[in-house]
Amino acid sequence: MDRSGVSSIVKASGGVIRDLLTLSHSAAQYAYRDGEDRIGSRHVRAAISQLGKRYLLGLGRTHLRILGQLSRRGEFPIQNPIALELLVNRQVLEYSRGGRESFAVHPALEKVLPKSE
Repeated sequence: MDRSGVSSIVKASGGVIRDLLTLSHSAAQYAYRDGEDRIGSRHVRAAISQLGKRYLLGLGRTHLRILGQLSRRGEFPIQNPIALELLVNRQVLEYSRGGRESFAVHPALEKVLPKSE
């Protein structure tokens, strides 16, 4: 895999080690399936899309609305039970920088989120 592919997988993992390993493994499987001896950009994109769609499964309108608000405006109602569910299920990631907490939609999920919500 070239540097660009590695960088894409690292960014799409959101810093979650399990997702980094999943993305790497999936990209390698796509390359193997295609009979390639190297992981190409299309394999990386397919792996990211697959993980994002996995995180998208089972989300209802309220979930999508909360994710859309976080994605567009950075608003995340942590006290909301549905928002908390998104955090627990790693669809939303929590980061801490300089003692300040912030939240973000998982990068792989962000790539497949419907834009209309």
